[in-house]
Formats: sequence, structure tokens, C-alpha cells
Amino acid sequence: MTAAPVVCICTPLEDDLLGLIRSSCDVRLHIGAPRDGLAGDLALAEGMLIAGPMRVTRELMAAAPRLRVVASVSVGFDHIDLEAAAERGIAVCNTPGVLTDAVADYTMLLILELARGLLPYAAMVRDGRWAKGEPVPLGFDLAGKVLGIVGYGRIGRAVAERARAFGMRIIRHDIAADASTGEQSRSLDDLLREADIVSLHVNLTPATAHLIGERELRLMKPTAYLVNTARGGGRCASWPCAICSPCCAAKRRSAA
Repeated sequence: MTAAPVVCICTPLEDDLLGLIRSSCDVRLHIGAPRDGLAGDLALAEGMLIAGPMRVTRELMAAAPRLRVVASVSVGFDHIDLEAAAERGIAVCNTPGVLTDAVADYTMLLILELARGLLPYAAMVRDGRWAKGEPVPLGFDLAGKVLGIVGYGRIGRAVAERARAFGMRIIRHDIAADASTGEQSRSLDDLLREADIVSLHVNLTPATAHLIGERELRLMKPTAYLVNTARGGGRCASWPCAICSPCCAAKRRSAA
């Protein structure tokens, strides 16, 4: 009888999914750090199931001579050495769309917090200051404000759908025009100049690394905000940058 393939699982899974994998594979669990025993199991592993925080490097693959597939429960795959995998003929899989709604919801949460200041209100209630007649800032309306979306893929479109429900006007910067809505992609500079809130949703590539720096922040309105729920490398390499004005400090408040 052929032995079941060894699969190293390095991310938590629901019991039913774990049971499904166990029905046809020899599962070796290595969840959390340190992962004692992982090196020994890698020598036998034909598959790995991981998530974004774990990096699969050339060195790790070298310790797994039988490895055939690396599956990541994530949208991004910059934590996997794709060149090394290609050289070995190791298939790399991701899960596009798995976090679209979650990230879009979280982005709107950040935008709403910036507009209405929920955190300061909550602190005021906890401190009992709400009963002392202190002035309560109302923030600003999202209706009529311009949301500039940089990166109009699955998540960018989902954010736009939510923002339109609040009456926001959407402008976007992306490579391809969106024929389905008739929207035209703006240049990044034009978007930064016009938007009241800029939201980043780009993949991390050499072209998008350090996409927003001092020059780009200076193009934005003094009252504008920047929300970054994209890959971390999309912001300035020297974050926070050299701008010391209050408007830059406000923009930095919302950066992830």
C-alpha cells in the first residue's frame, strides 16, 4: 500500500478542513513558534500549507527535497521565494479573494473613524467627560467627499462599493481602464491632489514599493487623509517621512 503523502500544516485550520486533509494525507502540525520538529518533517514533506506570516525561503525549500507544492492561505505571496520554487518545479498556490470583504470592511472602518472620531468619543465616555459639558466634535460628513482608490482590483472595487453607499465620489488610479463602469483611471499625482481620502490597495511589487513618500504626501490637500491597508512596503521607506506639518501627522494617523 502506498504511504500517504506527508503535508506540513503551519497555520490554524477549522476542524472539518483539517479532517478532510487528514483523510488522504499524513498531516504534521507545526502551528506557532518555535516549530520544534519542523526540520525533520520537511525532509519527508511533499506539501506545505502556510499563511502569510511564515516565510518560505530558498533555504527552507532546500531542507525539503521531496516538496511538490506550497499552498498559502493568503492573497499575497511575496513571503514565498517564487524563483526558488520555479527552479525546483514546486507549485505555489494562494487564495485570491479570501480576504476581499474583510479588508474592504476594515478599510471603511478606518475611514469612518477618521470622519467621526469614534476612538476619542469612546475615551470621553470611559473617562466620564461626556457628562461634564465638554464640546463634542462632530467630525465631517462622508457624503460628497472624494475617495481616491489606488489599486482597483477586488479589494479596491469592494471598498468603492461600500463608499458609494455613504455618498462618496470615487476616483481611482490603476493600470487598466474599467470598461464596466466607464470610469477612467487618473494619474497618481492627479488623484492625490483631488482626493479627500486616499486608500491604498496595491500588490507589493518593485513598481509599488515605497509608492507613497514625501513628494506624494506634499501633493495631497492639507486636510486629506491616507489609509493604507495594502502590503506594508507600499509606503515611504523612511516612514514617517521628513514632513513635520500637522497635515502630515493627520495623514500618518490612518496609515497601517
